[in-house]
Amino acid sequence: MKKKYVITTKSGGHRLLRSFFMLAVLSLGCLDINAQSKLPACKGEYSDQWNNCFGKYSLGAGDLYVGEFKDGHMHGQGSLTYGPGSWMGDKYVGTFKKNLMNGKGSYFFSNGDRYEGGWLDGKISGTGTYWTASDGSKYVGEWTDHKKNGKGVLYFADGRVLDGIFQDNNYIGPVLGSNNQIMGQSSNKKPIQTSGIDSSLEEATCAELGFKKKTEAYASCVLELLVRKEANVPQNASDPDDATCRKYGFKPKTNEYATCRQQIDQARSQAAQQQAQYLQQQRQYQAQLDEQQRQRSVAAGMALFQMGTGIASGAYNANNSYGTVPTPPNPNRTYILPGGRTMNCSTTGTVTNCF
Repeated sequence: MKKKYVITTKSGGHRLLRSFFMLAVLSLGCLDINAQSKLPACKGEYSDQWNNCFGKYSLGAGDLYVGEFKDGHMHGQGSLTYGPGSWMGDKYVGTFKKNLMNGKGSYFFSNGDRYEGGWLDGKISGTGTYWTASDGSKYVGEWTDHKKNGKGVLYFADGRVLDGIFQDNNYIGPVLGSNNQIMGQSSNKKPIQTSGIDSSLEEATCAELGFKKKTEAYASCVLELLVRKEANVPQNASDPDDATCRKYGFKPKTNEYATCRQQIDQARSQAAQQQAQYLQQQRQYQAQLDEQQRQRSVAAGMALFQMGTGIASGAYNANNSYGTVPTPPNPNRTYILPGGRTMNCSTTGTVTNCF
């Protein structure tokens, strides 16, 4: 994720400082800045002298700001469109305060992602909605410092839903009321009458999975397995990830099951990223070896030349630093599932399996 900061310089203009800024965007047509502003047009050659006016300013990097100014700062309603560079094609439309995105705003990304919601001092904060174009997911909820923090709902394209508490972009669990009942979730499951039901198998399974008896997590595990048994939901034999998550007692269309599937997806994504990084390091190392070979060839040629001409100058010294041999990524990973249980994932070649 990326950040952008815009500051005023004494030379009379704005200079874009690009550091971290998180992706966020909103649909087009939400604001017509020029039509909405009631301020007069800015006058004067230098933007640091513009005050309580509406103007257009082209930044040195090719970025364009159109909007309101106050005391030489971008302040009020405006839009900022990014030119050539890492954020080329991105656009922010919303409110500014002293050159920073503040209040309500929309951010359009060139990759199709978009965000609409709150901003504070150039950071996504408050409540907002974020759409991810690559996987069709949508998050609606609370943010702090560009990250999902607080109550929120994450909708996946395949129908899975994570509804509850998020911390630093990670799903923590459902929202619990004062009586430890899950809040904010709808369900059409009928109550399970546990009296007279033989739950010994479910209890043994939960104990084997690491749940301690007489704890809320243990009781939830047993109850979930009983619900699953009553529903008699068939497993998808062609989906090993489904079998893995069911093995831990997670039922499809629940937050816990969705979290399990998300962890498996994350395992494969991390494995692919680490493998790509390793291959890149291998290519760089090979390039160093090739350069060393080239330098040795040059050194050998110079030595022959000096011998043939009788030149007594010092020999040509090749650089003999070969760098560090790349280390293959660790094929094994461990992930924490809801309830504190651990899931192991292993990668062989390009295939990652979790169990």
